[in-house]
Amino acid sequence: MPTAQFTVSYWKVEHALVHVHGIAPDDVSRFRSRFGALQKGGLFGAANQPGKGTKLLYTPDLIHRAVLAIELGQVGVTPAVILRLINDFWDNRLRSICDEAEREVMHPSPSGDIVLFLAGISLVSEGERAVPNINHAPMRKLSARMELALSGDKLPGRVLVINLTAQLRKFHNALADVHLQPDPEDSPKRAKKSRR
Repeated sequence: MPTAQFTVSYWKVEHALVHVHGIAPDDVSRFRSRFGALQKGGLFGAANQPGKGTKLLYTPDLIHRAVLAIELGQVGVTPAVILRLINDFWDNRLRSICDEAEREVMHPSPSGDIVLFLAGISLVSEGERAVPNINHAPMRKLSARMELALSGDKLPGRVLVINLTAQLRKFHNALADVHLQPDPEDSPKRAKKSRR
């Protein structure tokens, strides 16, 4: 008998992301708007477009995409570059890196957290030139990889670094706080109002 895949609602994903990034209550609507624009722009692929009358349930794959997209946005990567990066590199690079970071959350190893780095990043150009090198390393091996990436020999000497394991760990802790709570749209008060 196959096991059901873990899913979680938008409200719970949003709550966890807001908590992880310390977004003030007055700024949640702005965050929601930016996150919604990324979703509508294709962050989750063609099969998982929100707003078609179907409630989107977030699987681990979609959660990883959301966590990565918000991390990139927090350091100033433009939405167009975020969407292009995930669209072009999710299946062949980014998914496996996120999965490895997730495994490190669940089963910590002596090598340490998985760190994503985007070497030679250019926020002005788009496409392949925006992120010429996508790589990762466990924390223990990070300095050697960073030295190579920052040498400036083959790529511009700049690197965007994200500790994916640490951010996923924070996300999961925030999600655990609300996981068993009912979503606000499922509450009895809201259901009564909608029947009026």
